[in-house]
Amino acid sequence: MIPLGWMMSSNSAFLLLTVSLSVLGYILYRFRTISGVWFGMMWSVCATLPVLFFNADTWHVLLASRYTYHVRIGVSIVLAIAFVSLIKNNKYIRVAHRFVWVIVAGIVFQFVFMYRTTQTAYPYVYQTGRAMVKASEEIAYIHPDHVYIDFYRPFAQNTAHMVGALYVLSGMLEKDIYFLESVSSTPQSGDVLVKWNDTKNTYDVLSQ
Repeated sequence: MIPLGWMMSSNSAFLLLTVSLSVLGYILYRFRTISGVWFGMMWSVCATLPVLFFNADTWHVLLASRYTYHVRIGVSIVLAIAFVSLIKNNKYIRVAHRFVWVIVAGIVFQFVFMYRTTQTAYPYVYQTGRAMVKASEEIAYIHPDHVYIDFYRPFAQNTAHMVGALYVLSGMLEKDIYFLESVSSTPQSGDVLVKWNDTKNTYDVLSQ
């Protein structure tokens, strides 16, 4: 969809919500006699409901694109029906033409944005993932009693991927994995400490 991350904040959230609801209200009113529009809207609403039960640290975490794939289907249905309706009504043919160009411009903009993202942000994400796999394999070889993970690490608010990697690749249970929230300590005998190395972009596995 549209990358709004650069302008999202607690102050602008209410304004963006107001604008979105206004556009939604207009579309529903303008095409209220078309059942397909209501179907698309209900699809999007139902696809949004599960996200409301997520336990997130901040409200904008729920705006991640991975949570809006099904929502986009409903929006696409609404836009397609609205577009067809405008085409059928010849007096709005100019509006339909402009609508097409807006969609084309949006597609081009989204393509350029995603291409730049894959060339900048994604390599770092992939590298941290590969580093976690390598560290997990090293931990599997050591077979420690407990794993302590340093508080300074990439994506510190997300621990699920590390728990999953350690369980699948190292056989470590979640109850034996500890995420430190302060200055690192020296691992005790039988334990390991995992620290992020900014210079090498890898995880260092320290053991006694």
